[in-house]
Amino acid sequence: MELPNKSFSLLREWSRFSRAIETTLIDNIASMAPWLAPVIPAYMAWHSMITSLLFPPMIAFAGALVVEFLGLSAVSTTFTFWDYNDSKRKTDQGAPVAVALITSIFYLAVILLVNVVLDNSPFVERLAKGLLSSLSVVAAVILALRSQHSRRLQAIEQEKTDRKELRLTRKDPASLPEISGKLPHGADWRKLTAEERGKVHQMTVQQIVAKYHVSERTARNWRASNDT
Repeated sequence: MELPNKSFSLLREWSRFSRAIETTLIDNIASMAPWLAPVIPAYMAWHSMITSLLFPPMIAFAGALVVEFLGLSAVSTTFTFWDYNDSKRKTDQGAPVAVALITSIFYLAVILLVNVVLDNSPFVERLAKGLLSSLSVVAAVILALRSQHSRRLQAIEQEKTDRKELRLTRKDPASLPEISGKLPHGADWRKLTAEERGKVHQMTVQQIVAKYHVSERTARNWRASNDT
């Protein structure tokens, strides 16, 4: 009976190892593939600038890079502004999502014009080039979504840490200085003076984070508590 048990244990360990490798590999591919996707539309833009617009090769190369980088920035900025507007307080000024969205649409129009409209190939080939050109948009969306999800996971982990610290301080209030020294947090809202709370109301979230060494979520909660 001992040998089968060892075999089952070995198989279970191998299964865990395989799942870990699979998860890590997929995550690495998902994080790297979007950065490779713009290579295809960038090359097509470079080729079109040389053949149709008669740009010098180096200028065309720089232009292709500029177009793709601006497209990535435009889409990423659109999602960042969108996420900010969803989480901001009613009293905070909204981010200009519409402007960022217009720049993303303008980028798509430029890349389609350069890669498709200027091409004299048959319709099917131009359609294929148009679809390939859209890969950069898909890549930018994936990168923006992954970045937002990463920030959400960090916020969840930070919230768990905050709750753990709060539970420890409730159990043993005398250990608060020791706990604060070990955890990546600084001040406690309950220990701020009335004057300090008044100043918090005039500070931005980034200023609160920098001065009191708290998370952005905690800084927003401080401002909300101060408003009430």
